Amino acid sequence: MSMVIQESIAEQPRIGVFDTAICTDNLGDCIIMDAVWDVLHEIFGSSVLTDRIATHQFMSRSAYRLLPGMRIGIVGGTNILKAHMFVRANWKLRLHDALFLRNAVLLGVGWQQYQGRLDIFSRLLLSRALSREFMHSVRDRYTLERLRGHVRNIEYTACPTLWSLTPARCNAIARTKAPEAIVSLTYYRPDPCDARLVRLLLQEYATVHFWCQMREDLEYLHSLGLGVDLPVIDDVDVYTHMLKTREVDVIGTRLHGGIRALQCGRRALILTVDNRAAELGRDSGIPVVDRRDMGVIAGWIRGSGGVTVDLPWDAITAWKRQFSGLQ
Repeated sequence: MSMVIQESIAEQPRIGVFDTAICTDNLGDCIIMDAVWDVLHEIFGSSVLTDRIATHQFMSRSAYRLLPGMRIGIVGGTNILKAHMFVRANWKLRLHDALFLRNAVLLGVGWQQYQGRLDIFSRLLLSRALSREFMHSVRDRYTLERLRGHVRNIEYTACPTLWSLTPARCNAIARTKAPEAIVSLTYYRPDPCDARLVRLLLQEYATVHFWCQMREDLEYLHSLGLGVDLPVIDDVDVYTHMLKTREVDVIGTRLHGGIRALQCGRRALILTVDNRAAELGRDSGIPVVDRRDMGVIAGWIRGSGGVTVDLPWDAITAWKRQFSGLQ
């Protein structure tokens, strides 16, 4: 019997996962990878064999040894692409990695900031690393345009964190003000309006909690000199439990902190600091506004319309079904 089991396991394709939640303190990456694993388990089953490779650190020798055995390597979401892939990119790669990477398949990836055309080295990397057999998935149409002409068989699918937001789940999201709020800030995009935002929330809510998605976010909050100590949430499980068990509104600049609130049926207003929330909001319809527009934010706090998420379901279904032969 054990021999049969071993042979069965050996026959299963090795699925690689370029995991964006390893070696990072950005809890937004953990929220993204939660959705990526949900998708992979739906497609391949919960017992799928996976080889995980971190994207936030350069590949180790053991990672290189895994590459030849991977039938495909799923690149798990986040803003991992840019015009200059070897310069301060979120996917840490060396130039010679283009010689080893093969069969990578994009899943809901986005572009890092607004940028120009791909440089020649980045074009070489993508042409060699990305699968020519399977369809690739990007989180917004801006990313789609950046890759058009460089990557074949690519579709806009939105972010996999949104794929669970069916019309029924969106209809269940509250439209009236909750007694408590959770605020988030982004330390590397400072702006005087952040202090005004926190003061507004302190006026409007009985309690305001702080979603600390990165360690430096809390240091930035303290630097605003508001003279208050907000209760801090710095763990994804604790954050998710609060969203599921307490009536709270979520308002802030951390994109996936806001999306996790929507997943849990809570009102969320995501404030833009760069291209990511702006493009995802424009394409999908999730609640996104400019963080400097205090009038709109104040109006939303006192009551909001329903949430309608517009997703490209045909492309999402096609991306999932293309792996049926690997099961």
